[in-house]
Order: sequence, then structure tokens, then C-alpha cells
Amino acid sequence: MTEQSIRALAERLEKAGGLLRITKPVDPRNNLAALAWQARHDYGKAIWFDSTFGHFGWKVASQLLTERGQWAAAFGLDESALLFTLRDRLKNPLPPHETERGSLKAVRATADTLDLARLPAVQLCAHDPGRRILAVALAHDPDGDRTLVSLADLQLLGRDVASCAGLSPALRALHARASATARPLAIALVVGGDPALYLAAALAQVMPGADLALVGGLLGAPLEMTRLDEVALAVPAHAELAIAGALAYDEAVDVEPRGDQLGLYGPERRVPVFRASALVHRMSPLLYAMQVGAGRTDLGGTMALATELVVAEHLRNIEGGLDILDVRCHAVGADMILAVKLRPRVEGQSKTALIGALSGPAVWPKLAIGVDEDVDAGDLRDVFWSAASRTHAAQDVGLIDGVRAHPNDLASPLDGNSTSGERVGTRWFIDSTMPPLTQPARRETFARATPRNLETVALGDFLPPE
Repeated sequence: MTEQSIRALAERLEKAGGLLRITKPVDPRNNLAALAWQARHDYGKAIWFDSTFGHFGWKVASQLLTERGQWAAAFGLDESALLFTLRDRLKNPLPPHETERGSLKAVRATADTLDLARLPAVQLCAHDPGRRILAVALAHDPDGDRTLVSLADLQLLGRDVASCAGLSPALRALHARASATARPLAIALVVGGDPALYLAAALAQVMPGADLALVGGLLGAPLEMTRLDEVALAVPAHAELAIAGALAYDEAVDVEPRGDQLGLYGPERRVPVFRASALVHRMSPLLYAMQVGAGRTDLGGTMALATELVVAEHLRNIEGGLDILDVRCHAVGADMILAVKLRPRVEGQSKTALIGALSGPAVWPKLAIGVDEDVDAGDLRDVFWSAASRTHAAQDVGLIDGVRAHPNDLASPLDGNSTSGERVGTRWFIDSTMPPLTQPARRETFARATPRNLETVALGDFLPPE
């Protein structure tokens, strides 16, 4: 079995030519994030840094999970099979397996030797107030005797303290229950675990039951865990880094606006304080620096796949099952644009699918576009060609007013009294599908105008030999 770590994916991408390796020293505070952004946007690749100023021995990788092809590589699946294979695997959770072996426990720091500033945490966006680490948080839920997972956005505040934002609803509720009895909530923050761990943590935003068994289900094999004396919870045995500690019950901090999943600077909000008690990492450790902000980023790509999975599952249960061919949540559209590729059988079925996509468990997307099987749902250029050429706005565009909006969607107004911080907005759909299968003659009028024999002629056969 492939080692359950982000390192295994980085090596696989490099072997396939999908990763740039930088040997010159870089500065996590000033230029690492910009170089990672350029690697994705200018070269279409992930990036690995061999050397970082002030953090001897640490490697850093970024832009590893920004798009469908990288996720397919992570799971060893064909890109075309990824969505529906993972959707089916979610039905079969596998509890984690504890093991004595593992790479994580090579180096340990506690008490006076613990210093979060020694980590090559990155200044991710230009106006962020400090360096950040996006990790997976683990916490034990005594009610279900299971380990919950969640994404966690840490901003380093001191030697052993950080703010902890972005937690899932279930983990926030667990912290609230502990705080009500004046108890801190023990958590472990994991960096560089298997991509399936990150995906399960993203799914926790819309699946209250997301736990370590969900990771095993996605992998098709139990997640290997190990126990360390310094950490109250078992942690993934092959992760790169784990930070043990607790969310304080009597401390919170107002975080300043910082770059977020929507590509904007999210508004201030009060979040828990994390107090670190121990740190363990591998030899020659790799920090996975998930990038946030505008454009294709690790966080955007991770949340996009999580959204696609829950939407695809939700649509499976509408009208006894729709003929859904693909679902794409576009990170370049701030994870708020869905393209639903389907084969409508009867009139109105495509609109039913689009309303369903906007009203299921994935509550943040605000635009759904329906496209036919001849459209590449992963290419927004193709999607918007369809929207432009196959849409009659008077009957194919619909609005759903007065629904929840993403809390950082600054274009949507705050609710009536503004005290909750919640936003209320409008979701809308564009049905650019052709007439249904029951109307073949009308469908034919929307056929694409493309060159003759496009599917059979190969340009390479006519090029001179190299």
C-alpha cells in the first residue's frame, strides 16, 4: 500500500512532470507564496522547496491538491472515474487501524523546546496579519466514541499559541460543550497527512458525521494511526507533522481580515485560542503549505472536490436518480460556481437537477449551470459557451432569494440585525442544456459546429518528424 502521506503524492506528481523543484533558498515570509502561485498559474504545476530561510532541514510543498487531475493521482484513479468512485466509497467507512510503525515520531519537542516559530509557516496573502498553517484538526467525540476531523486555519501568535479558525460545525459544537463545563478541548493538528484526510476534513463542513472512518472509506483501506506519549490522541502514523494541545475554554481572539477561500480578505471574527503542548515531526520534514486566496489554490481545490461529492450524492436521490454525468465546482469561481453535466430525459428535469444542486447539503455555491454531455464541465470556457449559445434567459434562468450565503461573501448583505454575522443572498441557475432526449429533432438544432472529421484526424500524423 502507498504510504499515507502528502509526500507520496508529491513524489508521484514529480515523476509525472507535474511538480517543480526549487533548490534555491526561499523566504516563507516574503516570496514562497508568490512562487507557489506562479507555479500553478504560469506552469500548471505543484511546487517543492528544498530550502527555506531560517528553518534548516525543513522542506515545503504547495499547490498539490488544486485540481481534479491531482486528486486523481492522489487516489490512483483515472480522472474520469474519480467523482463517482469516491462518492460510492463514502458509503463504506472503515475505522482507523493503530500501528507501532510510522514515520511521524522521529523528532519531538515539548515545554521549553517547543517553538511554533521554528516551523516554516507561510505568509500566504499580501495583507495577512501573520504567518499561517492550514492543518487537519482531530478531536475525540465522547458521545460517539470517535475522532472527528476538520480543517483548521492557524495563525501563529507566539511560541506555543495560535488562533484557530475555519473549524467545522461539529468541532465548534464539541468545543462549545467543553467550554460550558470549563474544560479545554484536547485536539491534535496534523499537517502532511494523506490527501484523503484533507478531503474528509473538508467534507466535515457539510457532513456532521465526518470522522476518521470516513478517511478509511475514501482510501478503501483503514487509515494507519499511532500513539505518542506527548499526544492525547492517536495521530496519522505517516503524517509529516502533528501539534498537540487544546482549544482554551476561556480565551478567544479577534482575527484580522486575511485571505480566504473566496479570494477576498475575510472579515474579522472571534475564534478560539489554541495552546500547544507538544510537537512531533518526521526526519527531513515536509510542511504542506496549503495556499489560499484568488485563483486555483489548495484550499479551493479541496473544498471543490468535497462540494462535488455531496452534490453528486444528493442528485442521485432526486426523481429516483438523474442521469448525472459530472459535477464540477470551480475553485477559480471561489467554489461558488457549479457545472452540472447531465442527460435530461424529459422537459424540466435539468431545472430540477439545478435546483437540487443549490438546495442540498453544499450550502455555499450560488450559481449552478446545467450543460449537456458534449460540454466539458471542467472547462469554464466551454461551460460559458454553452450558457451563451443554449440559454433563453426568460425561461432558463432562475433565482432563489433569501437563502444563506457564505459568511465571507461580501457581495451578499448581512442578515437583518447584523449581530449573527450570517449573510443572506440569492442563488441562481442557468439551464443551458439542449431539449430533452424525448425531443431529438429539437436537440439536433443545437449541435456544435465543428470541423469535419475532428474526432478521427490527428495533427501529429502530419507534422514532420523531430
